[in-house]
Order: sequence, then structure tokens, then C-alpha cells
Amino acid sequence: MSTVICVFLLQFLIFAGSLYVRQVIWNVSIHQQLVASWTTLFIVFGNNLIYGPLGEEPGWRGFVQNELQKRFSPLKSAMIYKLNQSLVIPILIHQLFNYLMAIQMGDRLQILIVTTLFYFIVALALVLTSSVAKSRW
Repeated sequence: MSTVICVFLLQFLIFAGSLYVRQVIWNVSIHQQLVASWTTLFIVFGNNLIYGPLGEEPGWRGFVQNELQKRFSPLKSAMIYKLNQSLVIPILIHQLFNYLMAIQMGDRLQILIVTTLFYFIVALALVLTSSVAKSRW
């Protein structure tokens, strides 16, 4: 359960950071960056869940990743699934990424650039933390 909470926290920190950076750099208010309709929020959530993570993750994690791990290290093939052996975590990450990207309005390239930068920083921090933890054991 703690992994699920960490996933939610990381996803929302990345989301909030992305909104903040776009507000500071491009002077776009947070209100202008988000979809305001509850109907749209619910429809986008369901649509993204069905077409994104529930469609892609079982095929990727359930089949392709196992084949990749025969040739590459777990880190190279997919760190989060390997650590938990559960499809719930990658589905949750995938859904939150797709959903939080979809409810942002504005220049898609700006949104993607800023969000990608935050994901890179988080991934780097996780890899470094993992490496330090392994070296201590």
C-alpha cells in the first residue's frame, strides 16, 4: 500500500510542479491550465483508463517486458514493475500520467516538455537512491 501512496504523491508532485513552472515561465495561470468541467474530467479519466493503461500495460508488462528481461537488466527493462511484481503500480502510473496530461489545457509541447523534465528528475533520483541503498548492503 505504501508504494501506491508514493506513486500518487510523486505523480501529483510532478503535476503540481509542471503547472507551477508553466505559470512562472510562460505566465499561464493555473486556472487557465486545467479543464474545469466535471463531466470532462470523468469522461477523460474513463477514456484514458480503458485505452491507455488497461490496454497497454498487461501486454507490455505481462509479455514484452519478460522477454526483454531475458536480455537486459531489470532497470533497463522496467524498474517499477520488477520491484513489485504487480500490474497495479504500472497501470496506476500510466493512468495518472495520461489523465493528468489530458486535463491540462494549452500548448501541448510546453506541457510535455515540462512534465518530461520532472519525470526525468524523479527517475534520476529513484535510480540514485536505489544505487546508494544497494551499495550500503
